[in-house]
Amino acid sequence: MSLLAKLRPAALFYWTAILVSNTLGTALIWRFTKVFPVGLFWIAFVLTRPFGATFGDLPTKPLEKGGFGFGTVGASLVVAALLNACLGYSERRARAILATHPRNPERWQSG
Repeated sequence: MSLLAKLRPAALFYWTAILVSNTLGTALIWRFTKVFPVGLFWIAFVLTRPFGATFGDLPTKPLEKGGFGFGTVGASLVVAALLNACLGYSERRARAILATHPRNPERWQSG
């Protein structure tokens, strides 16, 4: 049985809701409020630490304890692969945008 088949739909829904609400809630409040931005940052920082700690432990824990069973080296490789994939996508997208909208060199010169 695959790892995804073992995940309970309720747990997946719960963590998706937490991720979306933290991300969108913080971004929307910051965008549409007159509250001091530094204060909002620290509120978001303090409230999201438990999620980060839980997610950080999830890949390294064994399957028997509810983790993914990658170990520390495996989890580091997975994170590195995801980071490289995101950077590669970002680079491809930037090149595609620059190909259709070339830079104006005079715009970047000072003086």
